[in-house]
Amino acid sequence: VCTDCGCFRNHCVVVPDGDGYVALASLRIPPVLELERQPLSLKLVIDCSGSMGGTSIAQARKAGLAILDQLRPGDSFNVTLFGSSYKHFFRKMVPASARYITEAWNQIDQMDADMGGTEMEKALDAVFGLKGEDGAGTVLLITDGEIHEHEKLVRCAEQSGQRVFVVGVGTSVAETFLRKLANATDGACELVAPQEGMSEFVLSQFHRMRQQRVGQLNI
Repeated sequence: VCTDCGCFRNHCVVVPDGDGYVALASLRIPPVLELERQPLSLKLVIDCSGSMGGTSIAQARKAGLAILDQLRPGDSFNVTLFGSSYKHFFRKMVPASARYITEAWNQIDQMDADMGGTEMEKALDAVFGLKGEDGAGTVLLITDGEIHEHEKLVRCAEQSGQRVFVVGVGTSVAETFLRKLANATDGACELVAPQEGMSEFVLSQFHRMRQQRVGQLNI
């Protein structure tokens, strides 16, 4: 960002390298403020399996509460917890009113890593099936990513047509799987180390979720 006028600047440097050249480009796509004011239909999915015990579930709890604080009037949401089974907080997508946010806050504040194994595929299938008034919605997944059959789940998410944004938490995050899941659905992945705060990562994901998908880029 230019310190003089505040505009977004792109830079490219090309230098000789033997018989050829090396180019380094820095590209910044500015946010579209009108799009950020559009309502968001958020499906928050939190991993409560046994592998999330200790630091991971504490981070997930903190992230979940921070996410509720980012909802605006006009948004809609639902929260799904999963392990060996899954449960939705509400039967359908609900408005981001004080009543529903308070109810979700109380449940997230009490959640623990006590739901057994990790059946993420069944949970995400159910989440993809939740419909809101403004369409399919956007998924925000909080997990350590410790599951089997990664490729099958990535294909399922891609076929859903819904974007999946991921916040990976804990000391042993399955980074390769989580990034692949986000990239395949035009989402994004943030990884949070135990000593890091959650707020900046949650804010980054909300900024991305309120933007439209980026089309094909040609350089």
